[in-house]
Amino acid sequence: MGGLNNGQPCTSGAQCPYGDCVGVCDEGRLGPEPFYKLSSQWGTVRVRGPEIRPASTYRVRTQADGPAGLVRSAATAGTTACWGEVNQIVPCPTPPALPNSLDVTGSVNAFRHLVGPSFEAANVWGHGSTPCTPDDTIDGVDIASVVDAFKGFPYACAIPACTPSPVRSARRKKHFART
Repeated sequence: MGGLNNGQPCTSGAQCPYGDCVGVCDEGRLGPEPFYKLSSQWGTVRVRGPEIRPASTYRVRTQADGPAGLVRSAATAGTTACWGEVNQIVPCPTPPALPNSLDVTGSVNAFRHLVGPSFEAANVWGHGSTPCTPDDTIDGVDIASVVDAFKGFPYACAIPACTPSPVRSARRKKHFART
């Protein structure tokens, strides 16, 4: 899913349709529905959600309706940082490197609003019913999570079950009906 009003100041999620308010509207998160942008709106898109895991490679592609039908781009790959790696060493080496004291210091500096890692890098953990989705707040839970990673504890979130896209499911049914 993509967010609207990207980069615009906000005080609540209602001001950021399909995205999240983090002081400004962000680009959005993974979801079962595709989100389309005009080419003039393209650029770096940050996504998050329980599906985004540390030390993982994701392949993404674009698709558009062309004169001859649906056109898909070649896939491009992106790799996430290691668990607890606030200073963002990307791609994560194999085997994954453990965070160090600079990562712990970076998460504390982000909490204190001092110069340091980006908000996205330091916002590693959520609360309540969605601990595996960063919650737009850098707090003691984020710092403790980086310390846990520094201690060698594994990433605690299970891989979520895939949710089929209603759009893709409808296309598949339509395709199967034709054959």
